[in-house]
Amino acid sequence: MPTVDSDQFLPLDGPGVFAASYRSGQGGDAIPCRVQVMRSESSIELGPARTIKAEVQALFGADKVASPCKGDEFELSDGRVFLIVGEPVRGAVGQFWQAHLRIAESR
Repeated sequence: MPTVDSDQFLPLDGPGVFAASYRSGQGGDAIPCRVQVMRSESSIELGPARTIKAEVQALFGADKVASPCKGDEFELSDGRVFLIVGEPVRGAVGQFWQAHLRIAESR
């Protein structure tokens, strides 16, 4: 995961910010929160071949989601559901988490 000082995104406002519901993979109640979703692309060139890797990342507040884990999910206000893949990383100031996401299979 590229290093991003996620706390530079304070406050969560503007394009790509959604109201969401966080659900732990262990079960429990949904936690309302705000999520900033970003898509990034990187490319690797190997001679004439080029591979493009697209990633979806999210930033979300540590005050609402204390200890996110791989397999937890976010349901965005537009109905899309994303799963956390890999281990979330805390921002330098500690107010936000950064995580890689993938679109969840339909339920």
